[in-house]
Amino acid sequence: MKTFLKWVIFSFHILLGLEASFAVEFEAQTWVRSDWWKDDVNRQGQQVYIPICAEARFQNLSLRILTGEAYTRLDPRRNPNRSLATLLDTKVNFSYEIIEKLPVDLLVGLDFNLPTGKSNLKLKDRGLLMDPDLVSINKFGEGFNVNPNLSIAKDWGRFAAGVGLGYVWRGEYDFTTQVLEINDFLFGRIIKFYARDYDPGEIFNINAELRYDVLPRFQGRLYSQYVWYGRDRLKKKDFYQEGDLWMVGMGLQYSQEEWEVEITLRGLLRGKSKVKQDPGDVSLIPPDRWYLYGLRQPIRTEPKNSHGDEWVADLSIRYFLDEKTALKSFLQGLYVTKNDYPFGSPRFLGRREKGSLGLGLSRVLHPSLQGELIGRAFLMHDEERFMPEFQSERNYRGYSVGLYLTGKF
Repeated sequence: MKTFLKWVIFSFHILLGLEASFAVEFEAQTWVRSDWWKDDVNRQGQQVYIPICAEARFQNLSLRILTGEAYTRLDPRRNPNRSLATLLDTKVNFSYEIIEKLPVDLLVGLDFNLPTGKSNLKLKDRGLLMDPDLVSINKFGEGFNVNPNLSIAKDWGRFAAGVGLGYVWRGEYDFTTQVLEINDFLFGRIIKFYARDYDPGEIFNINAELRYDVLPRFQGRLYSQYVWYGRDRLKKKDFYQEGDLWMVGMGLQYSQEEWEVEITLRGLLRGKSKVKQDPGDVSLIPPDRWYLYGLRQPIRTEPKNSHGDEWVADLSIRYFLDEKTALKSFLQGLYVTKNDYPFGSPRFLGRREKGSLGLGLSRVLHPSLQGELIGRAFLMHDEERFMPEFQSERNYRGYSVGLYLTGKF
């Protein structure tokens, strides 16, 4: 916690220093979010996430810093409880807007991920990296990343359109400093290796959106995204390459003076990944050399797609009680299809179904301070799966509660 407070103070000193030197707008936001879940075999997990975000804006230039700390606890069914409190990586964003000076509006950004979090977990703590559909934070740290990006927007009449381009260079880091076992998911048998000097591949993404004002208070939009992943490397050898991702979505929004409603539907479709092939008979190789033998095998496109298609539907309603107070309600449905591998295959993943319901209350507490309280509950069902390890059919239930504060100066 002391380290976390040092980073908070450091962030504020930077932004307050800017405010003292220039006429800048300053905004700070912090919140506390608590997630809890339990399944039908009595495993349960908990996470408390406390971030802080500070932003300074001077004319068309802005600086944003986000850091935070997370406490995560896992109570497995037959193993000792595990818990971890750690500072997370720090995100720094610089952006510059060019508005109404060119035929199109531009937003140029440069983002950094500073490795202030924890990546090299002990093997017995790997279970704390929980499913993102169960908790807010499923990665405590990675390497130094650089992300230049560009957004272009144009509106004419009832139409508005935008295109964004981004590239992420991801630096090396230690995934773990202990022996890690990989099962049939990659090699068709257990392979042991040290996940040091892990070099994740770069990422390129492009997204686009089109909006149309059907009526003065009724708006529709179409949006899409494409993401390409480079090859992950381990010990300077190609290890894995995630399949391309396509996302398509549509949304409708209708607003009145006292209320507004929005409906969105989006789908995520992933291509085949490139993985290590079965290295063959390793019975004559010393166990402590298996990982080197496995790394020498080339990665090839998997015979079937190990990813299922993902579909998400959202419904949100906001009702304004007065000029300072608003009520929220939101409903979300998630459906992930089973992958293309047959049941019993080491790479089989069954389907997933999840439904969540939430309520929220936001209020302007002061001309420069706004607060918001949000609660959400969910139910989730998973079919049997064999990747990355066997799991029987399982049901989950859980909730999350968050308190948010935003101040402008």
